[in-house]
Amino acid sequence: MLRKTIILLIILSVGIFFSSCDDNLIELDTKETEIVNNIKGDFNNVNFDVGTFITPMNFPLGLFDEKLIEDYFDKTKKIGPIVGIQSNWFEADNKDLQELGKNLAKKSKEKGFIFIYQSNIHSTDAKTIKTPNSVKGNSFTEEDVKNAYTQEMLRVAEEIKPDILFIAVELNNLLFNNNEKEFNAFKEYSKNLYQILKEKHPDITISISFGWDHMKLRNEEHVLMDFKDNLDVYSLSTYPAIFGLTSVDDIPENHYSDILEYLPENARISIGESGWSSIGKGSSEEEQKKYYERLPELYKKINPEYVIISYVHDLPDNNIPKGTENYFDLFSRQGLYDVEGNPKPALKVVQKYN
Repeated sequence: MLRKTIILLIILSVGIFFSSCDDNLIELDTKETEIVNNIKGDFNNVNFDVGTFITPMNFPLGLFDEKLIEDYFDKTKKIGPIVGIQSNWFEADNKDLQELGKNLAKKSKEKGFIFIYQSNIHSTDAKTIKTPNSVKGNSFTEEDVKNAYTQEMLRVAEEIKPDILFIAVELNNLLFNNNEKEFNAFKEYSKNLYQILKEKHPDITISISFGWDHMKLRNEEHVLMDFKDNLDVYSLSTYPAIFGLTSVDDIPENHYSDILEYLPENARISIGESGWSSIGKGSSEEEQKKYYERLPELYKKINPEYVIISYVHDLPDNNIPKGTENYFDLFSRQGLYDVEGNPKPALKVVQKYN
């Protein structure tokens, strides 16, 4: 009799467990349906491709981790056809990171992704140029530095073979930190670098990114025209919350279209980084979702070729890139998935772009 009672209790417990699971699934499906039904915005005329960055969370030890990388590709596949990596030139002596870049590019192309390689030339605080230990000098006014960087960009082009190569990231941060000397030195040098790269690798698209929000704050948009012979595509890095905005509704309609006044006619444009945090003053997952609902409208006049979203997932507290700790709220919760890998409401919006 006791044995029959135990068996009956087990059957009842299992039934309750699966019933509970069913209820949770129904609740999840209902939540996702509500998100989809409540998406606002016009997505009929979205003409840009979408991509994401691989972050240190995908290679926490600086090495190629098959499981974590596969998870990244699986998530990005649901977002768009582009993947990218941002690399610091001052870490170029690190052989493990060189192999990581080659492996990521190889995997990306095997899976049919467009691969972007962004090379950062300045220090983490963007105040100076920072070179690898093997390079003598630390300024683009010096021939040794210029020659070394040219060789590094040729190595990337030949070994990694990116579809799109950024030869500098947020270059105007040097101006923001009052280093006009290095900004101008790189501006002059990059014209020659561009010509060398296009001669040897004409199929690689060359780009330089500029921090658009800082540029507008400081009225420095006029410098963009100086780069018309140094690149194929102008790229903007943009986090509107830098303005101190706490509501997506406060982003001016002409926030991006203003750039057209400062570019050559028919200039090609892309968004090299873009994001809105789901935490911070006035923000939330719903506000982040609203940001991506507005992007097609905000980008309509500039017609970007592609948009890179930072990031595919949130960064855990111990994985924030060094030097960005003061921007924890801004950068740590930019993801379309949370730290545990659960989709956030903004993901459903971004998926409507494709």
